[in-house]
Amino acid sequence: MIIIAGTFRLNAERREDALAAMRDVAAATNANDAGCIQYQFAVDVADPNLVVLYERWDTAENLAAHGKAAHMAPFRAAIQGCLESREIFIYKDVVEEPLG
Repeated sequence: MIIIAGTFRLNAERREDALAAMRDVAAATNANDAGCIQYQFAVDVADPNLVVLYERWDTAENLAAHGKAAHMAPFRAAIQGCLESREIFIYKDVVEEPLG
């Protein structure tokens, strides 16, 4: 399994535009992208302009295909100017076990 995790710092003036784009791409990804186990954005409870991204993918090939999916270009265009910064990491060959 592959995990993508990171944060987006939103421009406060464009916050709603960014959140709308994130809702759209999450819905499209979860509905259409093969191998997507989980794809979500979450607003930080202490900072409304900080959004956490969390993705789980079954294979590197499906993650690569997601990057080329039709819904990704509109998402990338929509968030232009909406972000102050972003930091995203990839975790490869993750073994998942229940905790507790």
